[in-house]
Amino acid sequence: MILFTSVPAQAQPPPEDAEAYFRRGKALYAAGNTAGAYEAYKRSHELRPSYDAAGNAGQSAFELERWRDACNHLGYSLGHLPASMAAERRTAVQQRLRALLQNTLQHVGRLRVTTSDRAELFVDDVSVGYSPLDPQTYCVDVGSHTIRAELAGHSPSTSTVAVMVGETTVVQLPLSALRAAPTPDGVPSPGGTDAASSGPSAAVLVPLGVGAAASLGLGIGLMVLAEGKFSDADAAFAVLGGGNPCIPGGPNAAACQAVSDLEADGDTLRAGGIAMLAVGGAATVGALVYGLWPRGDGQNDGNGDVV
Repeated sequence: MILFTSVPAQAQPPPEDAEAYFRRGKALYAAGNTAGAYEAYKRSHELRPSYDAAGNAGQSAFELERWRDACNHLGYSLGHLPASMAAERRTAVQQRLRALLQNTLQHVGRLRVTTSDRAELFVDDVSVGYSPLDPQTYCVDVGSHTIRAELAGHSPSTSTVAVMVGETTVVQLPLSALRAAPTPDGVPSPGGTDAASSGPSAAVLVPLGVGAAASLGLGIGLMVLAEGKFSDADAAFAVLGGGNPCIPGGPNAAACQAVSDLEADGDTLRAGGIAMLAVGGAATVGALVYGLWPRGDGQNDGNGDVV
């Protein structure tokens, strides 16, 4: 049985119509065409990201044993269930999604990628969006993968990692600002020989640098703590065993609540970590802009304006 339903199916979706693709996926799944249903649900999610299209795409991919696709779609659905969903329905859907995810993690691994500023991320030369990369929504096949971060005005940062089955690999990519190109011969550089007298003030740079380092350090620490909570939740859920150990009213209610609490703690820590990384990134950019911004030498250009 598919996880989410919508309005009755129609024969062919109009171009770029997310709801029509969703209905088509439902019809194809009911007809036994799981592969076609997956493609329709995936296209619906691409046109308008939603928990229901992602959940159905994830279940279809799971049945097709397309583990990486199943993991990514199921993770997105689990993380985007609407708050307005009825409590009993929400609990049942969460349990189903977690059970499917637990099975997919026997075949794939996850990536958590952070940078000092919001940068475009590439995995094996394919753009996957912008940092931070959430392991709940980005799973990869087991093996070696190259991750690259790109940000305008900065040198690309690259790391190659080995991803193990069922594990989350954490990657931190530092970004270094590019220096300004040297001036052509015969053209004085900004500030000339007196540039040092109008250079950046240590009274400004030092607090910015200290604040950036403290925020980034705290952000990374919170992300590590969050990962520990998620790992504890995965371990606690795995101990319960069975295909769906968290059915409402079952014998594992207390243990399932503990798993849910761990995941909630992880989400809170991760949100705090992301916020601190953003603050640290902003402070870092501010320090770099202040330190590298060209300054005048106080000489007159002949027009009466000091440059």
